[in-house]
Amino acid sequence: MAERVSRVGPARARERLRSRLRQLREARGLSADTVATKMYWSLSKLNRIETGAVTISPIEVHALTAFYGVTDEAEVGRLMALAATSREQQWWNSQKLGKEYQQYVAYESEARRVNSWHTLYLPGLVQTEDYAQALIAAIRGDDPKSDAVAARVEVRMTRQRTLLDRLDGPHPPTLVVAMDQSALLRPVGDANVMRAQLDHLLALGKHIRIEFILVPLDAPAHRGFGGPFEFLEFDDSEDPDVVFVESGTTDFIIKDASSARRYRATMQDIRRVGRSGEAAVRALEELREQLKN
Repeated sequence: MAERVSRVGPARARERLRSRLRQLREARGLSADTVATKMYWSLSKLNRIETGAVTISPIEVHALTAFYGVTDEAEVGRLMALAATSREQQWWNSQKLGKEYQQYVAYESEARRVNSWHTLYLPGLVQTEDYAQALIAAIRGDDPKSDAVAARVEVRMTRQRTLLDRLDGPHPPTLVVAMDQSALLRPVGDANVMRAQLDHLLALGKHIRIEFILVPLDAPAHRGFGGPFEFLEFDDSEDPDVVFVESGTTDFIIKDASSARRYRATMQDIRRVGRSGEAAVRALEELREQLKN
């Protein structure tokens, strides 16, 4: 049986596999239609495999690489291992999430560096449960106690717990949370919710792997005016950076290198105009002082 790929989760395994299989087909000058016919697949199945929309079993990988003439046993074994890893079930697979959002959560669970920029409200990874409940209910125009709101809050809290567990694990990522000051001044829920939220941020700010960047209201215009986003970076150059843009109706995942460079530059510009490190923590403490019990 093929050995599982070390420290590569399902999201990156699927991305690496689909990219390599397409490379092998194109290197041999084969059309997708020819390959699908030879494998007794529909053309749409092959297309979905090569775009990462569906997984492929290790035995199918073995047959496909044989058709492509791959004789390197190590290469075949690596691709079969990627196939096995890509099919592993994770907690988000049982959740009713949109396709793009589910993909993002999968990538987030494997990222080396999670960068987040928000302007209207605080990022989901640092929200308290009460803040998340009030925020999601407001966005949906729904009862805070509804099952739909509760389900979304649970996903958000699970994402947060998963990340915090990784931060204390053997291969910890880094979380960079950039926030516009207006997001901290805007009340979500009542005063008790906001006080608890600021206390939560201050507690998180003590973690060595978490960095806050706070952009003050008097900061000059900057690239972050383009809107909020999440930007994921990975250990291996084989894995492309991933950008996630969330909206009230449609979510987007962006993987192309040119877009990733623009978002990386945006994070650098936000850092330029913002306060980071101890200065950001002091600013949070001042805001918390204004909300004394």
